Amino acid sequence: MEARLNGDGDITVNGDGSSGLRARIGNDESTAEATAVMAAGEITVGGTFSEGVSAVTMTRQGSETVSGGDVTARMEGGTIITKGDQVGAAIHAYAHETTYVGTLTALMTGADSEIITENTNADEQSGGVGVRASTRSSSEHTSVIAQMEGGTITTNGSRSHAVTAESEQSARDSQANMTARMTGGTITTLRHNSSGVRAFTHGYGDATAEMIDGTITTHANQSHGLQAFSIFNANRNTADSATVAGNVTAIMGGGTITTHDNFAHGAHVLAGSTGQAKALIEMHDGGITTNAEGAHGLYARIDSPDNDEEVRVEMTGGSIVTQNASGSFTGSHGILADTNGSADVVVDMGEGDGAVTTIGRNSHGIWAVAEGVGAVQSDAQARAKTSVNLGRDAAVTALGEGSDGIRVSGLWVEPGNIANRVLLGVKEFDIDVAGFVMGGADARNPSVAGRLDGAAIRTVSDADGGGTIDIASTGRVVAGRSGLAIVDGNGAAVINSAGTIDGDIRLGAGNDTLNLTGGSFTGHLDAGAGDDTVTISSAASFDFPHVLDGGAGDNDQLILSGRTMTSMENVINWEHLTLNDTTLSLDRVGRLETGLSIDAGSEFRAFGQQSDTPTVLTIAGDVTNNDGSVVLSV
Repeated sequence: MEARLNGDGDITVNGDGSSGLRARIGNDESTAEATAVMAAGEITVGGTFSEGVSAVTMTRQGSETVSGGDVTARMEGGTIITKGDQVGAAIHAYAHETTYVGTLTALMTGADSEIITENTNADEQSGGVGVRASTRSSSEHTSVIAQMEGGTITTNGSRSHAVTAESEQSARDSQANMTARMTGGTITTLRHNSSGVRAFTHGYGDATAEMIDGTITTHANQSHGLQAFSIFNANRNTADSATVAGNVTAIMGGGTITTHDNFAHGAHVLAGSTGQAKALIEMHDGGITTNAEGAHGLYARIDSPDNDEEVRVEMTGGSIVTQNASGSFTGSHGILADTNGSADVVVDMGEGDGAVTTIGRNSHGIWAVAEGVGAVQSDAQARAKTSVNLGRDAAVTALGEGSDGIRVSGLWVEPGNIANRVLLGVKEFDIDVAGFVMGGADARNPSVAGRLDGAAIRTVSDADGGGTIDIASTGRVVAGRSGLAIVDGNGAAVINSAGTIDGDIRLGAGNDTLNLTGGSFTGHLDAGAGDDTVTISSAASFDFPHVLDGGAGDNDQLILSGRTMTSMENVINWEHLTLNDTTLSLDRVGRLETGLSIDAGSEFRAFGQQSDTPTVLTIAGDVTNNDGSVVLSV
């Protein structure tokens, strides 16, 4: 059946549970389609749970239907205005039977279509939504689609989402898939918890929020541009509730998203159920801007310790700019990917020309987080591997105090009180840089727990962990005002660079390795504690007036290949120096504070000063000469 409004007159509805235009199938055995179409005119709705245009399949209480026809509520033109508290949707397609099988579509088309929801009661917990598709169906063959192709939606009420596809709270065993999509038009939400495009499930089906084109602007806290999430339902009936869950996905293929309040993210996905569910964000084009504290560009999270599926953010194009609130210590990150499960956390900008810029304090360009089990305990253990890939045309810039360009770590924990605040390390990390990454400024009051100077790359790994940083020949790692290019934690880091490192490198307590195979390194090196190995090849440009400090380890090794050196003044705390095809010529030196190995292509020269008292050359360590040349004039 079809119900249609062609604009012959306006409709006003004030009763509770009423609709301006409705198509309903109420036959228990019917598979007929229900379609409601508004082509023009104006519908004004007031009253609790009242709706503008609705299409529904709903049988008598206690009855069941084996299957049902498709249900469509469509707006092609005209205006719908909803007024009051606890009002329903402007457009709604839904099926109430758990056994329903079919496709539910709520659709808004037409450039002149307009939806306005009005709720002026600030204390009210919910207001009217724009385009809604919902179900209680448990069938995996049921699809729920809410879509906006044009027109304008303005919502003025809390929890007043513009476009939403959802399984209802009672549908705890639903396997239906939810899709909320925007391909054009303009969305504005004015109150808190009111997202632009939202997909939500209490069950096991997938939830996908997608934006192809158009404009989304939100003005209140926790009002996201795109949102897809699942929530654990303790009342699930199926025995496999601990192992089965739907994936959550947000896709941005174009358009613009702007948020203006705290904790309002550009795109946010959350897998909060106990089952095995992936959390994925893809951004291929378009622009995201956030303008408050805790408001991230892209935020993907798994919130279940039993989940061993990955969190992944892929950005192949478009731009993200976050502007943290002035004076706020709560960061607004460009990309945040986080899990307290055991699988990988992946941020991939390896393809395309995506650009991320963060402005403001503690706002990292990319932050990949592996939480520990028992996240508030200082001895909590992170399990997930964190990976970041930055392609040659990608750029990440962090400009604020204490802001890192790329950070991999666990979460902050506060055992007892904030004075004991520590940042947990990860077990394993992998960072690949072929593009550009820049870190932020030094932190204000860095002696206070939890305040760190900004670095271009910061890896925080625990003592039993570690990982690899690979910088390609096209890669550029640039320090900001802090002067820090790379900072590592207590794990064993391996850094291989053929690109440009502009700024200092500070390594932690692990047995670290730095291989400069090409490109350039302009800055100081502090290798920290542990037994570290540094190799500088002939193809790498290094400015030796900068300090090479081996740190506090017992067996730090410096290997120079294809180089000429005339001073060891800034080369300190190395237990062994190896010369490979290298000339080391020291003038007026009395003591070499390192052991020495000289290969067949190398030459070691030491010259004392002319005086009546002979100079004594002391080498603090073993000397191994593998057919090299040693010239001493002391």
